[in-house]
Formats: sequence, structure tokens, C-alpha cells
Amino acid sequence: MVATRAGLGWIGKSALLVTNMFGPRVRFVTVLTDAPLRMGNSVMESQCGDCMNCVKACPVGAIKGVNWSVKSNRADLLDVDRCAEFIEQNRAEVGAPVCGVCIQACPKGLKQS
Repeated sequence: MVATRAGLGWIGKSALLVTNMFGPRVRFVTVLTDAPLRMGNSVMESQCGDCMNCVKACPVGAIKGVNWSVKSNRADLLDVDRCAEFIEQNRAEVGAPVCGVCIQACPKGLKQS
């Protein structure tokens, strides 16, 4: 949510941050600094529009297909329990705390060939 306020992107239907340059293929960490940093304009709503790629790709239907706004809760977008159950049941195959299918399905940030 903080990244949306800094203008870095919006929250996608998958409840992940989505940027124009990298799509949902980003991970942020905390960095404490007193360096002067430029801030973009806050993003207040989804830019996913009618795209349903992540919704269709989700193997368990955990992504509800709702466009995010600053008033949205994560539960409005994603059934976290259904997602977590899938990960736990398929831990040997998935091998990570996320399956990543929704990340792979997102067209934002993909290099055009």
C-alpha cells in the first residue's frame, strides 16, 4: 500500500503490487535514509481494467477478479485461505511460499518481442 502512495504502482486483482515496468514481478524491502527522494503521484485505483489473466490462471480460484481501490481490503480481492491451502497441499511441487502463477500470467511489465 505504501508503494501506491509513493506512485510506484497499484494493487492488482491478485492483491500484489503491479508496476508498469515490471508488473507484479517486484519485491520491496525497507530502507531507512535521509536522502532526498522524488515521489510520484499517489495511485488511488487499479489500472488492471478488464484484464482477467491472473484470475483465469489461478489454479484454485482464489483471485476474485475485483479491481482495487484505496478503500479495498485484501479480502475483497483474494481468498488468502484458499491460496494458502493450495500452497500447503502442493508444497513439494511448488517449493515456495507462493505458487507464482498469477505473477507469470500478468501482461504488465513483460518484454514485448
